Amino acid sequence: MLAGIIGFVLLVWLVLSVLGQFSFPFFNRAVIQYDRCLIIPKWTFFAPNPGCTDYRLLYRDFDEREHPSVWREICMVRKRAWSDAIWNPDKRSSKALFDLVQSLILVYQEYDSPAVGMTSIPYVTLLHYIDYLPHDRTVKFRQFMLAQTHGIFTKSGPEVLMRSGVHRVCY
Repeated sequence: MLAGIIGFVLLVWLVLSVLGQFSFPFFNRAVIQYDRCLIIPKWTFFAPNPGCTDYRLLYRDFDEREHPSVWREICMVRKRAWSDAIWNPDKRSSKALFDLVQSLILVYQEYDSPAVGMTSIPYVTLLHYIDYLPHDRTVKFRQFMLAQTHGIFTKSGPEVLMRSGVHRVCY
């Protein structure tokens, strides 16, 4: 009897989970809005709008004479190891950095105003992160840039999405 009840509950959960993957208005009104514990999953990794670009976060330093260095990329994703499935303490920081980059891109796309972008939380947070990357004493200013690439099989190069102002480095 107990096995039958558990089986029925799991079957209902499976059906609700499958229906939850689609954008049915009636289902959202009848079920999703009451799912306070989030037991009905929503897997949208590949849909409805799959990611087809990679974002790049770069920065460069300026010395006291304001000569810029070459752009250096901040690696947001490192090569994965088998042990990462069990223990991956870097996952949260790399995910946070990636989310900040995406949030800043959305701010610039939505407002189309450098003044709004430079006062947004994602901009200030990225600036703070980049400001505290290791540097030597000759570095006086830093600038960062967000770019996107379209995969390894395209002929087009990186596309610059935004470039920050030049900011004084904190010591």
